[in-house]
Order: sequence, then C-alpha cells, then structure tokens
Amino acid sequence: MNFQENGVIPAVFSTLAVQLDKHTIGSLTLNAGPQSSMTTQIDHSTDQHAISTSFVLGTPHIYFTMSYTRKMLENEMKLKLSAKVGTFGFMGEYGVEKKVSKYSSLVATVSIGVPSGVILKLKIIRSNQSYVFPIHLSDEIVPAAVFYASVTPIIAWFFVKKAIMDPMEADRKSIEVERSKRQNEQRLVAKKLEAMAAIHLMQSTYNRITNEEQARKGLIITRAIYGCLSENSTQFKPEASHDVTIPIQCLVRDGILQLYESSKSDLPGFFDPSLGDDKILRIEYTFNDVPKTINVKDNEPVRLPG
Repeated sequence: MNFQENGVIPAVFSTLAVQLDKHTIGSLTLNAGPQSSMTTQIDHSTDQHAISTSFVLGTPHIYFTMSYTRKMLENEMKLKLSAKVGTFGFMGEYGVEKKVSKYSSLVATVSIGVPSGVILKLKIIRSNQSYVFPIHLSDEIVPAAVFYASVTPIIAWFFVKKAIMDPMEADRKSIEVERSKRQNEQRLVAKKLEAMAAIHLMQSTYNRITNEEQARKGLIITRAIYGCLSENSTQFKPEASHDVTIPIQCLVRDGILQLYESSKSDLPGFFDPSLGDDKILRIEYTFNDVPKTINVKDNEPVRLPG
C-alpha cells in the first residue's frame, strides 16, 4: 500500500521461481501497481562465473538485460559486465568488486549509456549497509570521460591500499604474531615441564633397558636430539631442540625400536620446541658395538636396527 496525499495506491508484487538445473533458476515476476511490469529472468551461477538474463515488459519501458560476473575466489574479487537495451535507450556497465575485509567490500562501476551519459559509481558495502557515491562525469559518451572513469578507481585503489590498508594489515598481523608468540611461549613452557616430568619418571625404566641391551650387545641409544637445525648447518638450535635420549631408549623393546608415521612431539617425554617449523630426530646408537647415526623427519617412521 502506497500512502500519498491524494489517496492510497495499492500494489501487488509476486514471484514464481523454478529450479531448471543444478546451477540455473528461472523466475516470473509480476509487479502490478502504478508502473506495472512482467519480468522473465534466468540466472545461472557456478563457483567460477554467473550469468543473468531478463526481459521486462511493462510501463513506461520495455527492455532486455544481460549480465556476466567472473568470480576470482583466490583474489576475493568479482569482475562484472552488463548491458541493457530497450525503449528508454541503452546502457552498458563494467566494474569490479573487491573484498577488503571479512565484512567489507568496495565496488567501482562505470556506466555508459544514452541518454544517461557517463557515470562512475563507487559503493562501499559494510555488512548489511551500503554507501553509494554516483559521480556524473558527462551527459554524452565522451572518450575522455570514459577514460577518467576507468582509470580513477584504479589509481584511488592503489593509493588507499598502499597508504592505508597495507600498513593497517601489517599492524594487525604484527599484533597477531606477538599474541601467538606469547600464547606459544606459555604453551611451550607447560609442555616442556610435562616432558621433563615424564623423563624423570622414566629413569628407572631407562636404566633397566640399557643394562639389558648392554648385556646382549643390543640396541643402545647413546644420544638422541629432537628439534630444528640451524640454517645451512647440521647443528641443532639450542633454543629449538631438546635431548630425548631417555625417552627413545625406553621405547626399545627386545632390541628393536619402532616409531610409526606421526609427529615425534606426541611421544612420551617429547614436546614441540618450535611450533610450525620443520624438525628432525637424530639418533646416535650402537648395535653389536657398532656406532651409527640416523636423521629422520618429524613424521617419518623409524625401525632400528635397520
């Protein structure tokens, strides 16, 4: 119901839609009111693109519209192209939509038509709110107006990105990194204390297994280190590694060490000394009084003697 000074004008709006296939929907829309119309529309959408066509028969105009959208999900961007022709004249549009944050997007569209001329439309979408800034550059289709309408958003985007958005994003990432470091430091201390306590409880088992293996010249772990290597070196980083000789010896059963394909940090007496970095396990051992050394990746299975 449209309430006006001279009375109440009723209107009816109704839509019938049907799923034509997995990616396509067709619809008929009736708009009965002061400016009545019947719209036939077909929308086809996939993960990569979207195509929409519609034909509107009504008053005061009859027109046909077609639009194409290219979805660039990896860049969080959409490229849009559309054309409209009818009794009012014609209009073509091209533009881009860029997602700048979780809830915000920027849209720049250039509209070229007769009799509308050249219009640059800038839109800011924030959650459910939209702010539109139309800039009418020319009443006629002038190449210079089209050029400035196309180039201005690109220059403005790079300026805003370099001068405002990139510094803000760098600050945000820096804050997240510092927060993550503090959380990881607290977690690392707790895991290290748990590992040290477990190693302390393993001491008697370690002595027993070592004596048994020495008696039969079996598998004796002389040294085992777990952690990160220094760059371009075979030496471990002191702050990102720890001694696991006792836990490894305690895993020896009847002269055999068997480690399965999983992170070594999950083993008893182990902890992750450097979250997110590549780690190795170096085992120095003797078997039948023959010394050997092996290096294995964090998730690599181990069976000794090999």
